[in-house]
Amino acid sequence: MQYVLIDTGFWYALFDKQDQYHKKATEIAEFIAQQHYFVLPFPTLYETLNTNFVKNYKVNFDSFLKTHHIIRIDDAKYSDKALEATLKMSNYQYSLVDMVLRMMILDVNLSIHAFITFNNRDFADVCQLRGIPIYC
Repeated sequence: MQYVLIDTGFWYALFDKQDQYHKKATEIAEFIAQQHYFVLPFPTLYETLNTNFVKNYKVNFDSFLKTHHIIRIDDAKYSDKALEATLKMSNYQYSLVDMVLRMMILDVNLSIHAFITFNNRDFADVCQLRGIPIYC
């Protein structure tokens, strides 16, 4: 089995039929579910489970998490450094969640075989460094 790291936007697209990426997210989810584990970092859970998402999609999300191969990753190893890096950046190019994901991608001790995002430009450089393909 291979491990696929998931960005927040994927979850919005997968469960919101009005989202512009819904069809693509559904196709990706079906493909991944066959032979891969969904790697779900806690920061994306914090971002995904906002009030609007919980009101509208929590039952479907819960069901998805219970019926698919999901690996959750704690952000403790990355959070302090990500916060420091985010605050040091002069143009605040990345959100704190994106910075944590970037650090996870760069972690050679973390087995990641692919990354899913609809925000390719914020992750292309680190994925290229690790040779991790981006599905978007």
